[in-house]
Amino acid sequence: MDSLDDDDDSSSSSSSSSSDDFNVFNDTITNNTAPQSVAGTEAFEDEHKQEKQEINAKYEHFPLIVEGPEFNKDHSFFLMHKNADIASLEKAILAEDFDKEREERLLDMEFRILNRVCHTMVHFQGLHREHNQEFKAQNRYNEVLPYKHNLVEVRDKDGNNIYVNGSYINIPIRNFGERAFIAASAPVEKSLNNFWEMIFQNKVPMIVMLCNIEEKSIVCEKYWDDETPNEFGEITVKPLSVTGEGEKIIKRVFEVSKESSDEILTVTQLHHTNWLDDHAPFSEEYQDIDLLMKYVSEYRSSHFTESESKRPDPILVHCSAGIGRTGTFIALHCLVEVLEAIKKGTYNNTWGELKGNDSGTDISEIVERFHDFEKPRFSPFGVTRRLKEQRFGMVKTQKQYEFLYSYMGHYLNKA
Repeated sequence: MDSLDDDDDSSSSSSSSSSDDFNVFNDTITNNTAPQSVAGTEAFEDEHKQEKQEINAKYEHFPLIVEGPEFNKDHSFFLMHKNADIASLEKAILAEDFDKEREERLLDMEFRILNRVCHTMVHFQGLHREHNQEFKAQNRYNEVLPYKHNLVEVRDKDGNNIYVNGSYINIPIRNFGERAFIAASAPVEKSLNNFWEMIFQNKVPMIVMLCNIEEKSIVCEKYWDDETPNEFGEITVKPLSVTGEGEKIIKRVFEVSKESSDEILTVTQLHHTNWLDDHAPFSEEYQDIDLLMKYVSEYRSSHFTESESKRPDPILVHCSAGIGRTGTFIALHCLVEVLEAIKKGTYNNTWGELKGNDSGTDISEIVERFHDFEKPRFSPFGVTRRLKEQRFGMVKTQKQYEFLYSYMGHYLNKA
């Protein structure tokens, strides 16, 4: 399973220089983090609330975020903002300089710092918990919980909240990228009805499944049948087609209806059958990742609009726990979509307004720290950090973090 208990740091040994650098960064973070208690955390948040708001306000008119805070809630950016050396880790890599930059990066240190700044008591206190057996029965892994602030919204027929272990995930493109994905744990038997309610109520058009039903043990309850319709509470799932795509991808199409609704959804499931738990795809498997990325990109680009009211419906991504493989795939898409938006000059007018201070926002400090706004660029560190702010443990292992760099090298070379 890709739960938090199985953390993998065997990808590569740390160099002495990266260890020394990490110790310096770690001391800085420790000196600026919240106390390790509930009362201390609440006091810390109250004390620094205005300071956080002032930092975030500098970015509120940015059309997209390569270096900067997550839109809704971001404690780790506040911690990093305290030290220029730590903040510099988020500085974007220019596409034209990627090969050189990649060689100079200390990825083991970066990954340890990401976990350090994103695993504070403030983050732990933000997790959604309910102290009852029904809640526990809905979770595949007790230690993998969503945050309260972006918990996926599902309601019963009386309007009461239904719990599903899923999180709304923003791509760092304002409006169009908000709630672009739902990252979720794989369903257990008792959560199957709620799982399909989540899909129906959020009008999910596409499911990206990155695990198998069984991996040494059952890691995902099967929530479909390839031949006959299945009922999940009020939801009926009717299979329409099953086809092979690429080497290790199965494409399934379902018709999804609900007893109390006239609406009928067509939902496409893209099932990657060979992504190992806690690992990343090998280079010879990148074509399958390319194919998944193509399907997701085509769906989102076909719905492009700058109107918030017409954002695409969210794509559901899940593996077993919904953090390792799930976070890695979403991170890849974030990197590519933002890079392509910059290359196309989609937001050049907005950048011009910001530079001219027409928006009333002083971005001189940000320009000094993170320049080259209009050049094609991306930040694996920044994307991963913002994803961890939205779902605890996203991009779980160092191997998966290193894969972000490897795949982006592949993506740039084939472009």
